Amino acid sequence: MIFQKIARLLKSEINGNSWHVGDLLPSEAELAVRYNVSRNTLRKALSLLEGEGIIHRKHGSGTYIQKKNFVAHIDHMNSFSEIAHKSGKEAGSQIMKFEVQDASPTIATELNLVTGEQVYYI
Repeated sequence: MIFQKIARLLKSEINGNSWHVGDLLPSEAELAVRYNVSRNTLRKALSLLEGEGIIHRKHGSGTYIQKKNFVAHIDHMNSFSEIAHKSGKEAGSQIMKFEVQDASPTIATELNLVTGEQVYYI
């Protein structure tokens, strides 16, 4: 259906950094002209995106970008860091705790170890 195609196009623009979280989208009339569809079709597309939590429509104010989705396609998998970078985010890690412990019965079972065997806790 046309409104689903428009929703995909809008989502692609949002994920492609055309707009950022908190940005106000162009008016429904402007978007309808841009995509050469009726305002009713555009509203259906916006409703899909709102249902996914990507946009927020505020009566009398407009439509705002609420969040961006990380998008990864199975045919060309990228690392988490690459995906984050392409979405305008910065990935990183920090070791909060590092120590050697005796494996509890639960941990030993899950790791096929003997209870009390030394394991790294990271």
